[in-house]
Amino acid sequence: PATGQGGSIRTDQKETEFIDVDRLGLVLVTDVDERTRGGVRSNSEPPKLAYRVDDDRLGLNYTMPQMAPRPPIEAVKIETDHGPYVSPLQPVNPWSYSLNVYPNYNFRKFRADEDKFNMLHRDFIDAVQAAESGGFSLNVGFEVSKRIGDITYMNTGVEYISSTTEVAYNFTNFREATINDQGVITGYNLKEQTEQITFSGRNTYHYLNIPLSFSYQPWATDHVRLNIEMGGSFLYFVAAKGQTLNYKTLEIIDLSEREYRNYIGSLCFKVGANYYVSRRINVGFEPTIMYFTNTIYTEDYPFYVIPYSVGLNLNLQVKLN
Repeated sequence: PATGQGGSIRTDQKETEFIDVDRLGLVLVTDVDERTRGGVRSNSEPPKLAYRVDDDRLGLNYTMPQMAPRPPIEAVKIETDHGPYVSPLQPVNPWSYSLNVYPNYNFRKFRADEDKFNMLHRDFIDAVQAAESGGFSLNVGFEVSKRIGDITYMNTGVEYISSTTEVAYNFTNFREATINDQGVITGYNLKEQTEQITFSGRNTYHYLNIPLSFSYQPWATDHVRLNIEMGGSFLYFVAAKGQTLNYKTLEIIDLSEREYRNYIGSLCFKVGANYYVSRRINVGFEPTIMYFTNTIYTEDYPFYVIPYSVGLNLNLQVKLN
């Protein structure tokens, strides 16, 4: 129908009248009850405005406007930075090379091998335990570090380290051991004249150390940085200097006369703080535990000597890049 024209639709119960309002597809719709077709419309609803639809039965042939599909709403991601604080003094280059100089205080664990106790002079253990104590040593090294996280590092390098003990022997040797061809002590004879054994000094054991460790180094302030480090190392024996006792005869001998393990391992744990004077120079105070994983002597010896160090390392670090 033309604009302004109308029509009707017949259903089982009622007839629907419609009037075409305009060509935008709006229709004024009213319901006509069959019982009031010829009279006054009763109980009828007010006219309603509705869109027409395509339906050949209606004869409208008018296409309802199509709405363009709305794109889906995507959630907006808000990224926030929750990373650790990084001081301006932290080097930009993830690689760093440095020279380390640090003194250390050393101890050692000394005990006899129970299976070879008959190869030791009975007075040897008491004499050693009374005379030898811990001592200071100075270590130097070249360190290579790679930053593998914001404040996480992998460290390695090469160091020249030493384990030192202070010695002060002063005892009386009053008996002599009887030793058979297999090196076993079978008995003792009292000496006609006792011998006073007296000497003192420093015994030092030198090693090349190749460490490998991982460290977590959060910044406390712009200049103060904490360090939590754990790892291990591979040590190569270089030399031993000093004097000690022959474990069978109690005679004074040089440390160089003994046989040592050429290779040995160690474990290391550090917790401390470093003060950064600049990006290249820092001074560290690090309580450190370093423990050798085995005795420094070969398996032929009837006793074990296992060095370890516990103390406060004073560390001067100069970065080369």
